[in-house]
Amino acid sequence: MVELSKICNAIQEVRETGDATTLIPYRAPAEISLNEYCLFIKPEICRSPNVERCIELISDKLSEFRQTPASCRILGSKYLVRNKVMERHYGVIDTVSHKGAEAISEEARVALQSTFGEDVFDKAELLGAHQFLKRYPAFTRDALAILYDNMSNVRLAGGTHCVSLQVRGRPVILFNGFHPEQLENYTREGGAIVVFSLSTDVDWARLRVNMTGSTNPAKAAEGSIRR
Repeated sequence: MVELSKICNAIQEVRETGDATTLIPYRAPAEISLNEYCLFIKPEICRSPNVERCIELISDKLSEFRQTPASCRILGSKYLVRNKVMERHYGVIDTVSHKGAEAISEEARVALQSTFGEDVFDKAELLGAHQFLKRYPAFTRDALAILYDNMSNVRLAGGTHCVSLQVRGRPVILFNGFHPEQLENYTREGGAIVVFSLSTDVDWARLRVNMTGSTNPAKAAEGSIRR
């Protein structure tokens, strides 16, 4: 694993420049491993005054679960924007946020009509979050995320969530209303992420449940990174 001080110094440098730096150039594992995957540390940790302690805890957890780093890079906000890294990372979520109903899958379409009625496409304005911000410019990304968090969320399919609301008397189905603010968290000035490519013979279920923990920290396993 990379020395803790080198990671922290590199984070500070990249936060200032917005560019990227490589601490471990990618090298394919010498032997075929059960799993090879990407793990990244989010901007809120890189901005934290406790960043060194956080990364130390994560590093200890990676060692505990026998993770071998094949690469390590620090990516700054300008680099992330220039290369659309997070848009590609969030895939379907991002596409639906930008294109709305035309981008949803058949599974999502069926679930949408089942939840809101067969005529939902006729009676409501169906907007992805980015479309919504263009249609209603009085909303900021933060305001939209707060509104979305306070509504009843329906999961239609993988990468496709929605809420039903009224905007000045007009019914609107809003897809992935959290996403513009989610992207801004990565792309605002002074942001950075730490990206590892890791390989291991530990099975995926243990990595997902016991090492990283589920997405909601309150529900994550005791001792996991997210918990």
